[in-house]
This record gives sequence, C-alpha cells and structure tokens, in this order.
Amino acid sequence: LRWRGGSRRTWGRSESAGAYAWDYLVTDLGYKCHLSDVAAAIGLAQLRKLEANNDERRRVVDIYRRELADVGAVGLPVEREGCRSAWHLFSLRVESRARRDQLFLFLRHRGITTGVHYYPLHMQPYYRGAGASLPVVEDLWGRLISLPLFVGMTEDEIGRVVTGVRDFYRGWAHGLGRH
Repeated sequence: LRWRGGSRRTWGRSESAGAYAWDYLVTDLGYKCHLSDVAAAIGLAQLRKLEANNDERRRVVDIYRRELADVGAVGLPVEREGCRSAWHLFSLRVESRARRDQLFLFLRHRGITTGVHYYPLHMQPYYRGAGASLPVVEDLWGRLISLPLFVGMTEDEIGRVVTGVRDFYRGWAHGLGRH
C-alpha cells in the first residue's frame, strides 16, 4: 500500500534478470508514503536525541503529576509497571465534555494552548457509515484534554499550566461557575 498499491516495488523490478522490468500491476488503492532522503536524514539526526528528548518530556510529566495530584476532579495518566512511556501526550481526564471544553477555553484565555487527542475515527464523516457504536470511547474522548508537553518547556511555562488548571478548579470549588 505504501508504494501506490503496486504489485512490485522499484527495487524488485530492477532485480528481474539483471534488467529493469517496467511491468507491474496496481492491485490496491495505495499511497506514496516513503520518506525523501532529506526527511530520512532529519529523522536519523532526531533519533540520536531520542533518549534525551524522552527524558526531558518525562521531567515535565513528573512535575505535572506531582503538582496536579491533589486536584481531585481530574484523572492523571498512568504509566503501568513494566512499561515506559515516551510521553508524547499528557492528557487529563475531567468530569464531562462540557467541563473539558470550559477548561480548554479558560486555559486558552490565559494563553495556554491545549489539545484534544484524538477525534474517534468512527465519528469522522468518512467512517460514520460503518455504524460503529463505541460509547466508552465517545465518553472518554469527551473528557480528555492534553496539556502542553514539549522538549525545552521551562519551569515558568510548566508553572503557568499547573496554575491555570488549579485556578480553574479552585473557581469551580468556590461556586464561581463559568470563567
């Protein structure tokens, strides 16, 4: 599929009796999803930084987990014993979709960009016709919000995020309602 759905890749066609064999069949709808040399070179350079970058994200995650542990209204991500996450995302689980959307707007108002990862495929227009019913996925997706997490994140930036989440829930605890 990654080679346009063709029955034989270029390399395979060039091995045919020592001469380039031009003939191939397109047997499936395919894509052209291989890396260019430039993208591959960048990828190789980034691989050399992988462990250091993972450690840097882990540093941010450790602070988030420590500083948000007592915010009882949110669920923090779990790293199971024997597993080691790369911490691509740090998503809080909140009470409801409405609360997630309010937290999103509250933090955005403070200049903090959050995300919602990932929109369930069965809810996308292309896949709706499949008729999938996944109520647990829909419920969880509606309650997840991803906090900023990136290599080079400063103590001040992390502190702004933590303070934003705490202030949001402090406001709700004091009956301030919408922010």
